[in-house]
Formats: sequence, C-alpha cells, structure tokens
Amino acid sequence: MLDLAETSTDRAIASSQLRDTPRSFGTPVSTGNVTEEPAEVLKQMKYEIVSCDNWDDFNLYLPFDVTERNIKEAVTTLTARKHLREVEDSDPESESASEEKKIEFKAFPCDGVVTPNETTRYKPLVEICNVLQGLKLDGRKEATCELVQLPENFPKTETDGGNCKVDAYLKLKNSTMPSFDENSKKKLPIADMAVPAEFKRSEIKRLENRAQILGAANFCMNDDPRRMHVYAITIEDYQMNVWYFSRSHSAKSPEFNFADDPRTFIRVMLSFIFATEEELGYDPSIQRRLPPNPTLDNSTLHFVYKLRDKDGDRYFKTE
Repeated sequence: MLDLAETSTDRAIASSQLRDTPRSFGTPVSTGNVTEEPAEVLKQMKYEIVSCDNWDDFNLYLPFDVTERNIKEAVTTLTARKHLREVEDSDPESESASEEKKIEFKAFPCDGVVTPNETTRYKPLVEICNVLQGLKLDGRKEATCELVQLPENFPKTETDGGNCKVDAYLKLKNSTMPSFDENSKKKLPIADMAVPAEFKRSEIKRLENRAQILGAANFCMNDDPRRMHVYAITIEDYQMNVWYFSRSHSAKSPEFNFADDPRTFIRVMLSFIFATEEELGYDPSIQRRLPPNPTLDNSTLHFVYKLRDKDGDRYFKTE
C-alpha cells in the first residue's frame, strides 16, 4: 500500500481498508478531459497502490532482469564517454565500498546543482540514455525505446481530453500508429509514449509530481486499448521512483537517489530501453489499421483483435 499523502492519519485509514484487496469502487470522473482530474484520480487510488520496500520485490515488475555483466559494461561505457566518474566514498568501511567503487554522474554531482528549470536540469538524462541504447545486452535485440524531452508538446490522442505535457518520455522507436501523410507524422501519438516521466527540482512538489504522472498514465490506459499496463517515472530533485500501473493493480518501486546510485538508474533504464513492446505493456493480439486507401476524409483508425478458439485464430475489426 502506498501512502501518497504520507500522514499518520492517512496511514491509519489505509491500514483499516487494506484487509482483502487494494482495490475499491471509484467515483466516476469526467471523461471529457481526464488529465484535468489528477487530484480526483489520486484521491481514489492512494490506498490502492502497492509500495515495494525492496528491489527484490519490484524487480518482478520490471520488463526483464538486467544482468550484472551488462550493468558493468554500461558503467564502463558511460565512464569512457565522460558521463560517469569515480568519487571517494565518505564511508570507506561501508559494504558498497568493499564491493565496488563509488561513482556519480558528472552532470548530477551528489552535492547538488542549481539550474533554472526542469528542462535544463534533467537534459543530461537524454544524453545518458542515448549512450545506453547503443549497448548490446545479453539475449536482447536492439533498443526499442529512446528518451525524449519535449515538455511543451501536447501528444496526439485518439480520444478527447489529452492535454498532458509530460517532462519526458521513453518513446517507441517503431511507431504503433500507422500514418497516411507527412502531417500525421509531426506529432507524437500518445500510443507511442511507452514510459511517461515527470520531473520537479524540489521534493516539496512531490505530491504534485505524482498527481501529474498518475493523470498521464491514466489517460494512456484510457486512450489505448492495447495498453495492458503502463510504466512511469517521477523524479523530485534527485529522488527517483518507478511506477507500474495495470488494469488490475498498481505498484511503486523503492525510492532511490539516482545521483548517488547510478547503477540502479542504469538497471531500470536498460530494462525499459531494451524491453519488447509486449513487456512494456502493449497487447500483441491487438493491432491498429487504417482503411486500404486512407484520405483526409477517411482516415479512421480501426482495431483488429486476434482471438484463438478450437478452430484456430479469428480476427475481428472495429468499425
């Protein structure tokens, strides 16, 4: 159970409600503009999200388990590209110091940095992820996602109400949205926003950040019938959380300082960047299709559902 408000009263209420299952009947909210209702969605879900106390638990939610060898290769490559550097451990007797050298991102020193806005402060994450997607992982094909930072752009949606402008997102390299002209390619389909991310420079805005990412994830699920689950990322200052939202339940990772613990950041991002579409939550049995000869007046998307019965595969197309 996740306590989003983080008060003793809320914890007591949550404890009394969490006897059988972390789900309850919600009050319907407007579907005309879902992302304007994050506070209401947050209020209804605050006792329904499971908070994992350790990474052994939350690793089960990640797309796949990244090997230690691949993490070491990533550290070596990022160090060679001047994104990582070794630092002196303030506690030489610590367990981490005895096992591996302490490292930090050069753009995110552990003693902090002052920047004018979220876009400037977290822009180096894009460069770091660009290096990660060029790696070769054990048992994995090429990267399927790339980190994009376009905070002022509204994504293209198939349903009304998509006014969310996330700070960054992991975008599918191969779009799931068919395009019929050049204009349709200029705006990101929200269907290709695999992992939305929200950033805040101060931990004071933690609740606001979580409400915003919840609104974005909620709209992704409502807008796209292919989405079985959605991952998301929130960062306040250097404190990072990973989220898992599905149609059955939701979960949150342990919070960690990505500047102080680059290896955990690398593990998480590699798991997203090299995940298959199905591992990222896209249902492979549902496909989008345009009419045979689409035009501006006839460009309605159809969904094709594949179902299997005793006679084999059957396909159904929406009107």
